Amino acid sequence: MIALELITETDRLCEFEPEWSAFTNTISPETPFQTSTWLMTWWKYFGSGEPRVMVFRYGGRVVGVMPLFLHVWNGRRQLTLIGSGITDYLDPLFTPEWSSQIAVQIRRELQAWDDWDICDWQDLSVNTPLQALGALASDTPCSFVPIDRPFSVYLESRPKDLKRNLRRYKEKAEAIAPVTFDVARDAGDGLLSSLAKLHRARWEKAGERGMIEANRSDQFLYAIGRYSLVGG
Repeated sequence: MIALELITETDRLCEFEPEWSAFTNTISPETPFQTSTWLMTWWKYFGSGEPRVMVFRYGGRVVGVMPLFLHVWNGRRQLTLIGSGITDYLDPLFTPEWSSQIAVQIRRELQAWDDWDICDWQDLSVNTPLQALGALASDTPCSFVPIDRPFSVYLESRPKDLKRNLRRYKEKAEAIAPVTFDVARDAGDGLLSSLAKLHRARWEKAGERGMIEANRSDQFLYAIGRYSLVGG
């Protein structure tokens, strides 16, 4: 039988984080948003209500983590996935061989609770292991651009309007100052602060608030930028 631990306190969740991270490394998630580093940092800056994190173990080792929290939203008591709102796919991680049994236990656990009104689980993929719990509703898909050839070849295949706009914006930028491109291996606070400042200025020019300011997520970005999310 799979054993279940239900974590309802932030202190216990912090204690569990190293074990969670080790489990994440064995799964090799498809996105960094499924790692314990991303989710625990998200909880620190955006978490509200009460953690309801289900930890599944077999023979003492973790085989699945269902990171939920319970909070009041729009007048209803809602169970939400930790990490919701600023992610791409957020599927919980289960060891494949135990996925079906874990889904059964999640259903049983939810049916035993009487203090929630709705589960609103967003940012899930079409193949999410949670589809065993009910029908999926279509939402905005996560976008990606496969680049399986040299970038110059890829760029040449783009529409004429896009290439014209790129040249135009490059010329406008170079009229202000020389333009160079580089890859930063470590996203320090200085770079992230500049990103937030430019983002804010762009949206203020349009008379709107950008998502960084609207979500008050600049401090979250600074914190998450200090971690390498590759490998958890």
